[in-house]
Amino acid sequence: MLFFFSYFESLKAKLISIPFNKVNIDENSARTLLKNLNFLCLSENFFLNLKKHKTYPKFGSIKNWKNICNKLKKSSKKNEATKFIQKNFLFKIAQTSNKGLLTGYYEPEIMISKTKRDDYIFPILKKNKTLFKERKVILREYSDNDVLYWTNSNIDLFFLQIQGSGIGVINKNKKVKLIYNGNNGYKYTSIGKILIKRKYLKRNEVSLFTIKNWLKKNPKLREEIFNLNKRYIFFKTQKYTSKFPKGAMGINLVPNLSLAIDKSLVPFGIPIYLSTEKEIYNKLVISHDTGSAIKGYNRGDLFIGRGKKAEILAGNLKIDLQLIFLLPYNKPNE
Repeated sequence: MLFFFSYFESLKAKLISIPFNKVNIDENSARTLLKNLNFLCLSENFFLNLKKHKTYPKFGSIKNWKNICNKLKKSSKKNEATKFIQKNFLFKIAQTSNKGLLTGYYEPEIMISKTKRDDYIFPILKKNKTLFKERKVILREYSDNDVLYWTNSNIDLFFLQIQGSGIGVINKNKKVKLIYNGNNGYKYTSIGKILIKRKYLKRNEVSLFTIKNWLKKNPKLREEIFNLNKRYIFFKTQKYTSKFPKGAMGINLVPNLSLAIDKSLVPFGIPIYLSTEKEIYNKLVISHDTGSAIKGYNRGDLFIGRGKKAEILAGNLKIDLQLIFLLPYNKPNE
């Protein structure tokens, strides 16, 4: 069930409690949440980020969260994760009239070459402050010294920049991590919305795949559309490992658990229940990440994983969403 309230969305929006029986928590999902929450409890960054957030102590005080962490550490009943959550957390939603949206993101793969050759003509650029200009100017003024790698698809490169990080594949076997290393300071503009506004695509048919398909079929208009998003993402490289990329919180993302949220409204490390109209996505997650397109209390972007299957799932995920925040409950004498 989705709950929405007619209140102006802002930092001052109140969080109000809802009863536990309004959510349907799976025991496996509860165990996964507590396992990862226990990991956060060991990190001082979790408490530091919480205290420094402009909403503090709206999502729980340091004292209350440390009490939860101590209880979690002492808990030995591994098969009663749901009961632990019911006993120790309050379930709260933001009073806002804004309709929520759940989308998905993933770690893409992109073909790359160390040298410019054949159709490998599109640059993947490293951070250079002299290139803090809009996208089309950057692509006109960069030098070879700014290039980390070349790729054979400006479409794949554009979506690599949207995802924020990915895996570069050299000669179909060697791999390297391509890690987000900042942007040019311009606001992100959705090309999906542009394609709708120009009537190239209908609103109800827009997805990752319909956008990619349109771009492939319209090479002459491609760069013009790309350049309407003035934001540009720079990368750095790391040795390839099987670990998933780190989110904005600084920890490795966990498929189907890590959620990107609006960091201006919600701190990192907060456990959240996703309430949607599709049961498969009604699950417990943690606010591990953020993104420039994620705006509002009820906006979430779920990390799906890597590879083609993750791309398909993420690209097709676009459903109504209500975020239900799990905040620490402590008795007065605790």
